[in-house]
Amino acid sequence: MTNIYDLIADLYTDDESWNQVLRREYADEFLRREAFAGADDDELIDIWSQVMFLLVYCGNSGANIGDLSGEDFIYCLQCGKKVENTFKVTAKAKESVFKTEEFGGELIITQYIGFDDPVVVIPSTINGMRVNEIGSKAFYGCKSLTEVVFEEGCQIIDGEAFEYCEKLKKINFPKSLLVIGERAFSSTGLVDVVIPDNVTEIGYYAFGDCSNLKRVILSNGLTEISRSIFRRSGITEIDIPKNVTIICESAFEDSKLTKVNFSKSVLKIEKGILVTIKATFNQPQPECEKPLQAMRAALQFVRHFKMR
Repeated sequence: MTNIYDLIADLYTDDESWNQVLRREYADEFLRREAFAGADDDELIDIWSQVMFLLVYCGNSGANIGDLSGEDFIYCLQCGKKVENTFKVTAKAKESVFKTEEFGGELIITQYIGFDDPVVVIPSTINGMRVNEIGSKAFYGCKSLTEVVFEEGCQIIDGEAFEYCEKLKKINFPKSLLVIGERAFSSTGLVDVVIPDNVTEIGYYAFGDCSNLKRVILSNGLTEISRSIFRRSGITEIDIPKNVTIICESAFEDSKLTKVNFSKSVLKIEKGILVTIKATFNQPQPECEKPLQAMRAALQFVRHFKMR
């Protein structure tokens, strides 16, 4: 039986920066109180999974746990159904750090020249023109970059756009995003990734060699899991969206994946997929009638935190 306190220890040992979102002793105390109130091991693990999604949300959005309410959440913690988010980007975009090209009345960011900035905001517009695309290798090898926040508008992230940004741990994608290109985030330090539902294409090796990548929520707009997309990544379990019909060769090769959950919509699994993982067929979970009501455990945690 998995020990809930070992799971907590694993999270904070793997990445000490989680203490900046929530101090470990607070998480320990909350779970111990739940156990004292009668929660069994399975219930504690379920509650912890809810809390982890809460931490991921806060880490990606910059939200303060003590100020949260149900209306702040992007995704239902129970069924994954998208909920409109209300947080706003507080960091300011620096238009002067981008080189751009105009194409079809819109802009492509072709190069980032602010290499010393740890946090970058991709603006919706530059000089009144919409930013539609992040060009190939635009941020390639930025050594100081730790976080990227997109304002709404960008639709395409080209191949190798953020490759070898080794310190990049957090990224907040815009809802407008449609395409993530080949090797776009390979060899980065990403820990958690939430792909917006409008994304219909993620290219070859997009998150390959992301050894710190532990949790991923894929877009419901995907119909294919691309070749080598998570090769040599750190993910241990993943849910395949209900519209996916094909999982391509080497999608999870040499990763730490041990379990993949997918519905019977998957019609084709190419060779090399199930060599090192245990695949479990699951029927899609029914969507919550009221998604915000599905966050009982997480919001209980928020109320507990506020009372400290």
